[in-house]
Amino acid sequence: MGFKDARASVVAALRSGQYQHEEREDGDEKNLLDAREVTPDFVATLLLRCSGDQYQARQHHADPGLLCHIFRPQLWGERWYIKVYFQSSVAVFISVHR
Repeated sequence: MGFKDARASVVAALRSGQYQHEEREDGDEKNLLDAREVTPDFVATLLLRCSGDQYQARQHHADPGLLCHIFRPQLWGERWYIKVYFQSSVAVFISVHR
């Protein structure tokens, strides 16, 4: 899955509610979506502003069989970091933060 497909799939998951959050010890600090400090619509807006040079894919640190999609969009002078992977058809967010 390349940049455009990954971005479209994550945005679709956000809009349809087909997403969840990976458990983290510092979840509130690193995942503002999970902490409800940002909305799914806001994260979708961030993703739609992201270009291909602000994207990369890497293996999940704990499960090399999972491909993580990393987006680094910029909005209002702030750089954001979004890290997500798919498990079945559900987007699983690891990080959403500035």
